[in-house]
Amino acid sequence: MKRTLILAGIIVFALVVVVGLSAADSEIYAVDDSHTLDDDRQIEEFETDGHTTGEADDLDLEMTISEDSEHVSTDPMTDIGTTYIELDYQEDIDRTIRFYVPQEYFHPYEDQSLSVDGDATAEMEPVEGGEYTAVTVHTEGEGTYVLETSSVESSLWDHRNSAYDWMDDATGYEVPRFAGSGDGEEWEYVESREFAGDDTVSVDVNATVQHDAGESNNETSWVHTPECSGSGEAMCTLEQGDEQLIMTDNHTNETAQVRYKTDTSLTDNLRAGLNEVRSDIDAWISNVQNALSEVV
Repeated sequence: MKRTLILAGIIVFALVVVVGLSAADSEIYAVDDSHTLDDDRQIEEFETDGHTTGEADDLDLEMTISEDSEHVSTDPMTDIGTTYIELDYQEDIDRTIRFYVPQEYFHPYEDQSLSVDGDATAEMEPVEGGEYTAVTVHTEGEGTYVLETSSVESSLWDHRNSAYDWMDDATGYEVPRFAGSGDGEEWEYVESREFAGDDTVSVDVNATVQHDAGESNNETSWVHTPECSGSGEAMCTLEQGDEQLIMTDNHTNETAQVRYKTDTSLTDNLRAGLNEVRSDIDAWISNVQNALSEVV
């Protein structure tokens, strides 16, 4: 009887642990504004030095915001148009963590696929009437995660909202706001296995097609997929009657990340355009570095 009770106790304890871990993994741990990055001293330090570090109140989490990569754990081609958020998470539990970044660091904007250096995914959106950006990170336990935010896109959202405010004052009523990346229909995603054996996938001829031009699995950079021109594109589109063929080469089809929809928003197109400009700058810097290395 005693042995049975002990065994039952072990089973109950194991169930409690499993349930507890599952809850930690699925629920959002809301740090929100309970961290020192919301303090005036940290904000003033960032405005003066271009970087600052704070801590969460009730979680073993250190957060650094920097305008350059020198103060965070990443090594990009260029810092142009980027503000970094580094999370040093020291708890061995998979968690979805949400925290609020005051608007003094960058103007709030929406991004549902934030680029992350580290084994995590993230998204963010304006909250509290645009006073903060809510950043939600899905971690894989203890580690360092570096998020890249676009200062260019942040500035565009700032100017857009300023234009709305001006129109509100000029007309005397609130002008309807456009939604963010969720405006219109949702993106449809093409699984890479759909390219297997054929290298083509067919979609509606009117669809806007984008592919991920990020250089790693943890970096997402959606850009417009070009029309096929016969110049050896790794991925391109080709109209064929009332269909549009998404075509890849043999080296790309197994790793292709593609999405499409027929009703894109202004924000969708702006974000893709900014990613294309940044990709061109990175490619130019890489070419210069290669040329210099050959000379040396």
